[in-house]
Amino acid sequence: MTTDENVHYTRNTCRLCGSKDIPLVLPLEKIPVVTPNIGSLNEYDTENINYAPIDLYQCQNCQHIQLLDMIKPEFQYRNFKYKTTVSPGLPEHFITYAKDCIERLQLAPNSLVIEIGSNDGTLLKAFKAQGMKVLGIDPAREIARQATADGVETIDDFFNTDVANFIVNKYGKADLVVANNTIANIDDVKPFAEAIKMLIATNSHFVFETSYGYDVIQDKLLDTIYHEHLSYFMVSPLVKFFDSLAMTLYDVQKIHKKGGSIRGWVQLCEGSQNISTSLAEFTEQESRLSSNNGIEQFKQWINSCASEVNQIISTSPLKVSTFGASVGSITLLHQLKLGQRLTVMYDDSPVVDSIFSQQHIIPVQHSDTMYDTEAQIVIILAWRYADRILARHAELVKRGWRFISILPEVRWL
Repeated sequence: MTTDENVHYTRNTCRLCGSKDIPLVLPLEKIPVVTPNIGSLNEYDTENINYAPIDLYQCQNCQHIQLLDMIKPEFQYRNFKYKTTVSPGLPEHFITYAKDCIERLQLAPNSLVIEIGSNDGTLLKAFKAQGMKVLGIDPAREIARQATADGVETIDDFFNTDVANFIVNKYGKADLVVANNTIANIDDVKPFAEAIKMLIATNSHFVFETSYGYDVIQDKLLDTIYHEHLSYFMVSPLVKFFDSLAMTLYDVQKIHKKGGSIRGWVQLCEGSQNISTSLAEFTEQESRLSSNNGIEQFKQWINSCASEVNQIISTSPLKVSTFGASVGSITLLHQLKLGQRLTVMYDDSPVVDSIFSQQHIIPVQHSDTMYDTEAQIVIILAWRYADRILARHAELVKRGWRFISILPEVRWL
């Protein structure tokens, strides 16, 4: 299989408000369109793997931060590899999340809960365990098939107004529609939201979780920037966006997942929920990004981090490897210019056997193989789990291995 040039395309308008005033605010190194979530390198012609930009742009009309360079959804998601259960702590988070929604919204038994981008059905299983009827929609054919076989009926398609119309005719309106780490992956957000609107009634709700753009910039969450994540949502632009569709974002909560996320609660404009004071608190916080030159500080941090890590590598006699072989790792490899300096990448649950970085193929091995080789410097790209990784592999430290975490700062562990 090859990756022809048609898998990458570019838009020139803000995906929330349609403005064309969207200057570049954070230039970044291009990354390959083939990532661990899309498949193994042996499925592709590595001579012709394309690179595409992941530069960030910010709309001057509504302030939405976004990518304008995209990979076609059919290429990216039809054979998607990532499963929810791979992320430590996420299944447990979803159990709590389902209970919170049911309690807050006072959902009766057998209420219909629909998830868009339901992946392997982990969240819907949590709702089902609480007595809800559930339905998933996900374009990853094999994952959707397996979820259905596991008891979570899943439509294997991209969500749009045609799918919404089919669902309403067959199942009726939903009591709750959820989308978790999904809306940031959508290019045409307006028709997506209009399709959600078709699924809900006056007393229904749409609840979403997504990476929080303010945290991405303020906390330098570089590994969350890649082609799947097209939007880095903040509350102020979202309020205006939903208002334009006669919908109301009535509450936002901070969620400490994936480095920093938000959970948004949405209803039709005629809904009965009062608007929370949290919205004003979030928007006030976001207004400080510009005054503090947050994006410029992020840019400077990337350069500083790259210099510091490469200085460590260049002065060490040990070979260098990394821990964590996810799509976010691809971004870190390219921004920190590590690709050609690595001998291997390790992972507790590798989904591919190699990764492509800076025209260099890097083998990916299970972390157990670390015990069969000589001491190395290991740069932990899966930084959120650095303490867990170090505790699990404490024996290697005794053998002379050195571990470095790069976020939130470069530090020896």
